[in-house]
Order: sequence, then C-alpha cells, then structure tokens
Amino acid sequence: MIGNKRVVIVTARDRLLLEALLTFRMVDRQQASQIAGYRSIGRANKTLLRLVRAGMLKRFRMATEGGGVGAVYTLTPKAIHLIGSDARPIKRKADALLATDLFAVHQLAINSVLLGAKRASLNIEASRFLTFRSLISKSVPLLPDAYFELSNPAAIHPIFLEVDLGNESLKVLEKKALLYLLLATS
Repeated sequence: MIGNKRVVIVTARDRLLLEALLTFRMVDRQQASQIAGYRSIGRANKTLLRLVRAGMLKRFRMATEGGGVGAVYTLTPKAIHLIGSDARPIKRKADALLATDLFAVHQLAINSVLLGAKRASLNIEASRFLTFRSLISKSVPLLPDAYFELSNPAAIHPIFLEVDLGNESLKVLEKKALLYLLLATS
C-alpha cells in the first residue's frame, strides 16, 4: 500500500500469462497453470485472484463438464494497455455466469488443442501460436480458429486449426475444407 492506493507488482510470470491471453483470449485455471507454470491449484488460485483484484483480469463463471461452476479469465483494458497491445477486450460482465456462451466453450476447446500441441514434444517443437480476428486473405475468405507450427530439425509444418464442437452443418464444413484447399494451392 502507498497511501490509500494498493500497488500491484506484475511479475514475469504474470506478464507471460497476460501476453499469452492475447492469443488464447480466455483461459480457465488449468490452462492458466499450463501457460504460466503454476504447479499447484493454490498458487494458481492466489495469483489469478490477485490479478482480478488488480484489474488485470476479468473473471466470468461458466458451467463445467462435471456439473459445477468454474472461473474463466480474460484481459481487461488495463492489462491490454500494460502489455502495449491494441487488442480489444472480450465484452462480458465481470463475474457473470456464461451459461450458454458458445464463443467461450469454443475458445477453451481451441486453447486445449494449442496447449496440447505445446505439451506433446516427441522431438517436435510447437511454436508460433496465432489466432485471427479477421480474414487471412482477401482472395480466400477464411477465418481459421488458430495457426501454429510444429518443427523438428528437418522441417517446419504449418498447421491451421479448426475446432468443431458439432454445431456446424456439413455444408459449412465442406465450404471450409474447399477454402483450405484453395489456400493451399494459391
């Protein structure tokens, strides 16, 4: 405390999480732990709560697969400014219950795939994680869920990621497949 103001020190690990949220957009505690390297649930909870109270993270509530309610975190405008980005924050009311937020469910699924790729080494390195907020090309109207690269000493393998949660029609999936083929041959 300095006077009546609370001073928050943003650690290197905090900054790593905040910067990763530019790509991952929103994370749950498990994903935040994987990104920042928290080894205990207690440490993750304490740090995430500190960042929420400092105005760096916004917390939402979401139903879990086990039937409970868990927390999901995203950047605030204050955090975006701190890390020097022009990204737009996700607009949801703090501590709101996101009962049927398909964007949140989809984003957490994308994050799981990206973090899984990063974890599964087998002499392969996963890097260059990107997400897109607009079409990647004017000639091929495609908006991938994410992009990353798998590399080994012999080659770099670029991968566009599409996560389907079963709510896209076959017609939409066929169109996306054709657009990816068009992108690959252009």
